[in-house]
Amino acid sequence: MTRPAPPGTLVVVGDTLLDVDLVGECARLSPDAPVPVIEHAAERARPGGAGLAALLA
Repeated sequence: MTRPAPPGTLVVVGDTLLDVDLVGECARLSPDAPVPVIEHAAERARPGGAGLAALLA
């Protein structure tokens, strides 16, 4: 069994990113390339990279 770490200072070094999740339905394939065309329904932005590590620390 592990003991909790004592409280202290934490420094997170790195790039803070913004992760954006897009939600929708595939309407068709693009005529220019074999990729789906998504009918956009909703999106959610959340921290990523070092920003996520700092948030979870």
